Amino acid sequence: MVAEAIRAGEALERAKVELKAARKLDPALPTFKDWVPAHCGCSYRVAAEYMQAAQKGAGARTILSGDMSLRELLYGETQADQRARKKAEAATTFSREDAEYALKILALAERGATEGERGVATVRVGAPSSPVSLPVAEVLTQGE
Repeated sequence: MVAEAIRAGEALERAKVELKAARKLDPALPTFKDWVPAHCGCSYRVAAEYMQAAQKGAGARTILSGDMSLRELLYGETQADQRARKKAEAATTFSREDAEYALKILALAERGATEGERGVATVRVGAPSSPVSLPVAEVLTQGE
């Protein structure tokens, strides 16, 4: 993947130079930023990353034989670093509003106005509200 990204980046760099020269003769031609999505099948952001990969990989051809990812080349981030970052991003913080909501659900479970309210709230107390969060009851006991 990295080798292909570097080759694509090199080709994009050449196209950028050629387009810049052509625009001097004909200002009606699109800018490189507008040209990329129309002719390359990718966004300008992706093209910019490929060009950055070409610049970083120009003097270090040894990376082409390894299993380095594009992210590792561009940002120095390994696959393990990327997984750890994504896991940390997925972790949620427990705000004051979250705590108030949890207390309301617990109160409904204990003394809801109707049997239906108590039943729904009881289910919510025991179940996580999202795949990465804790059940309301567990959060409340940790907060004590």
